[in-house]
Amino acid sequence: MIACSLTQPAPLPRPARKAPLRALAWMGILLALGTPALAIEEPVVWRDPDTGCAYLLGPQGGIAPRYLRDGSPDCPDAKVGSRVIDDTARGLAQGLDALKREVERLRQRFQDPNRQEERL
Repeated sequence: MIACSLTQPAPLPRPARKAPLRALAWMGILLALGTPALAIEEPVVWRDPDTGCAYLLGPQGGIAPRYLRDGSPDCPDAKVGSRVIDDTARGLAQGLDALKREVERLRQRFQDPNRQEERL
């Protein structure tokens, strides 16, 4: 017959004793890692009174333009500005074409210097 003591419970296996301590350690680590993210203040939206554009002001003094979901700046005339950009790009393309024509004309003139009709 095997004798068994009723006053002392059987010892727990070694991993079962460390489980609560590990869980507590992991909770402490996660809390420590998450604390700096909670300390960051959200930026404040500021509108420029002259242009009406919105900017994000950070708590440390940083400033950044605010954008809408479609990627355009948060300004009252943002859609109108895209037309101005298109007109500017068209004007630059026309100027570049004119410059290419002039360079080609000068190249032909220097290749055939005897041509009298294209003197400057």
